[in-house]
Amino acid sequence: MDILHSGGQRTEAHRAGYDAVTRDIRWWQIIAVCILIAGVILTFWSAQQQDQSLRDVLLTKTSIAKAGISTEQVTALNGSAADITLPEYKALKVQLEKIRASDPEIRFAYLMGQREDGTVIFYADSEPPESENYSPPGQVYTEATALILTAFSDKEPITGGPDSDRWGTWVSAVVPVNDQETGRLIALFGMDIEAQNWNMVIFRASLPSLIATLLIVLLVLVSAFFQRRSEKEKRRLKKSEEKFSLVFHANPSLMAVSTIEEGRFLDVNSSFLEAFGYSRDEVIGMTSLDLGLFSDPAQRNAIIRQFKETGQVHNVDVKICRKNRGLLDGLFSAILIDDDGVPRMLTVMLDISDRKRAEEALQRSEEKFRLLIENSHDIIYTLTADGVFTFVSPAWTTLLGHEVTQVVGKSFQQFVHPDDLAGCLVFLQNVMETGQRHTGVVYRVQHADGSWRWHTTNAVPLRDESGTIIGFEGSASNITESRLAEEALLQANKKLNLLSSITRHDINNQLTVLQGYLEMLKKKQPDTSLNEYFRRVTTAAQRISAMIRFTKEYEEIGVEAPVWQDIRTLVDTAAKDAPHGQVMVKNDLPAGTEVFADPLIVRVFYNLMDNAVRYGRKITTIRFFVQESGDDHIIVCEDDGDGVLAEEKERIFERGFGKNTGLGLTLSRDILAITGIIIREAGEPGKGARFEMLVPNGSSRINPDTDGGHGGEP
Repeated sequence: MDILHSGGQRTEAHRAGYDAVTRDIRWWQIIAVCILIAGVILTFWSAQQQDQSLRDVLLTKTSIAKAGISTEQVTALNGSAADITLPEYKALKVQLEKIRASDPEIRFAYLMGQREDGTVIFYADSEPPESENYSPPGQVYTEATALILTAFSDKEPITGGPDSDRWGTWVSAVVPVNDQETGRLIALFGMDIEAQNWNMVIFRASLPSLIATLLIVLLVLVSAFFQRRSEKEKRRLKKSEEKFSLVFHANPSLMAVSTIEEGRFLDVNSSFLEAFGYSRDEVIGMTSLDLGLFSDPAQRNAIIRQFKETGQVHNVDVKICRKNRGLLDGLFSAILIDDDGVPRMLTVMLDISDRKRAEEALQRSEEKFRLLIENSHDIIYTLTADGVFTFVSPAWTTLLGHEVTQVVGKSFQQFVHPDDLAGCLVFLQNVMETGQRHTGVVYRVQHADGSWRWHTTNAVPLRDESGTIIGFEGSASNITESRLAEEALLQANKKLNLLSSITRHDINNQLTVLQGYLEMLKKKQPDTSLNEYFRRVTTAAQRISAMIRFTKEYEEIGVEAPVWQDIRTLVDTAAKDAPHGQVMVKNDLPAGTEVFADPLIVRVFYNLMDNAVRYGRKITTIRFFVQESGDDHIIVCEDDGDGVLAEEKERIFERGFGKNTGLGLTLSRDILAITGIIIREAGEPGKGARFEMLVPNGSSRINPDTDGGHGGEP
């Protein structure tokens, strides 16, 4: 069977036939081209003949019409606007209008003159004065064509065009108007025909030869077509057989051709043999029953029965036994084909074993996911873009008391406290605009018993196949207990702060009394040997006072929530309060750069300036600027003072280190640590101090619209 064997080399006879057809094709192509060229030449010749004939007719008409023009009346004109009142002009005007009206093909009839400087003017035309195409006597014809100029110079009748002017595109004929007594050229009389109409007449005249040419070419093509048809059919059949063979044997699907009655294999492809583990000799001539391919013989019989009834089988799930008795999942199809007039069955099977395993794995995964959702303590939900619930997990009923059927199809806004609704809408809008996961919004939800309880949620956008966001999915948790615990802790902190404030106040009062009595005692005991003792006691009292002030400042750390703050504005503010004297503070921080930090961060910049002035000695300048380190930003404060000794770079951040209170840098480090900002000293001793504040990624941003104030929480 030809359709079952791979294509070989083309036979010599077939190649000779193909070459003969190629010669035939070249022959009729040459004949067709020659006829087409001859037809085009004939068409152009016909067009030229018709054009010349039309020009002769137009020139004859123009000459006849010119004979009715009175030369005496023309001689009376002087080519100016004053001619319009002359009876001779009026008579010529009437004559030109009659000439045009007598022949519908004539668009314009006119008389032209030429002044001594060569300017061409109109004496009169056939248009009524109210027409937009009207040319008054004496109007200069600035677009005088070569036809007009030639007629004035040669003084001979002539036709020309198509030429274009402001009135359109025309074919024109002009004849000279001579003085009967002197023979002098006094004017040109012309008539115009629209070029479009002119060309249409020529086209109609040329159409018969063009049609005849095309008909002859068509006859040649039809004749060639019928001559080649049988050869093309043979080649098509041969190519079809070759293509079928190539597709059959190279197809990754498992394919076989078999008899219909017995189902004996006549041919199978390589994919079939590889999948089932047989050799070709083991398969050809055998049936699927002989090989025991179908794990369920009853299914094989049902397939054969359906094929005999309908002539086809489509996408039947089957399990096929390999030679090693392993099972293969397949998608079986069969169609009826013709093999040299004998009906055969072509079977195609796709190996879907991997897909089946993937589907089973997916089913197991979905079952696990379902169990996870059903047993999760958090609420799993999906929303439309408008905020309508399309799914909520059973945890909703467990936590809130509402039945799931009472929630799906309703807007989430029905369950959120009115005071918290705006924040939730902004949260969803941020998810929509960024297309990313957002977390952390806190709000109150009404439970079935009417109570309001605190929840927090996260959400990610839901997208359709085109990537368009069509809704949200996320999870929500009940944080009422932790919220109450936070509030209780906050109240406890407030009470402790109040107690600390009262205690500090009392201690400061006693220190004031102590310092007062020391001064009085010093005055009553003028013994200079006691001055050193008085000084030490006074210094100790001052240190106690400084420590008390530190506890007040330290107590304020973390009390207020971190906010976005413009660091350039913070440095400017600190520079106004810090006692830097003659030391110059250069603020090179870029405008609009914000950090997320405790509101007391301004105290950090103050302490850095104060320490630089206190310990810099030769210091003249303090400079603030920003450097980048990967995704992080580094805020740098450096000076040109003495710097920090290498062995003291870590100790300066310890509480009590230093000549003053030793608390400023400790306080600064703890303020920055609230939002994960790390401070370190990286200067070179003797060349100035350099404090680097490493701001982690996400805690800094550029806000070109900032006004220098504080922003809100992220």
